[in-house]
Amino acid sequence: METLDWVVPYVWELIREDIFWVGRTVVAGAIAAVIGIEREKAGKAAGVRTHMLVGIAACTFASVGNMVSGETNQFRFDPLRAVAAVATGIGFLGGGIIFVTDRRDHVRGLTTAASIWATSAIAVTVAFGHYVFAISMAIILFCVLRWIKFFSVRTDDFNSDESRPPASDAEGPKD
Repeated sequence: METLDWVVPYVWELIREDIFWVGRTVVAGAIAAVIGIEREKAGKAAGVRTHMLVGIAACTFASVGNMVSGETNQFRFDPLRAVAAVATGIGFLGGGIIFVTDRRDHVRGLTTAASIWATSAIAVTVAFGHYVFAISMAIILFCVLRWIKFFSVRTDDFNSDESRPPASDAEGPKD
């Protein structure tokens, strides 16, 4: 048994840091779930699972960058590059959510795309270890999504994910 006494501390040392990063990713996923729940309750296609996946993925990308920068001096890691890469990738995802309806005077999905983008920013914040800031931003995002729509100047026919051009421009498509 004495020959194996070194195994547990050795294995613990190997996995201890990974457990730390997994914890951060779980926090990011949980915060993203709160935003996703609001979107799902609003009847949007991008709900809990989508927001959680975005949050977990964004946190993972930023965490891997943090891990690599701390392990070796061979790499010159700029944390802002990881943030920019996540923002760009999520921008493409958001672009796929936004679409114009057949009438061409409705744009749908803008708020959902923006909430996914903001969720990724919150997840990156968690990856860098700023939990209070991330939770505060999630609360603000939740409040914006849940209550600011009541102050919108749009008519009841439109929710915050749709927009219509001003009445003077809504004469129809011009050939």
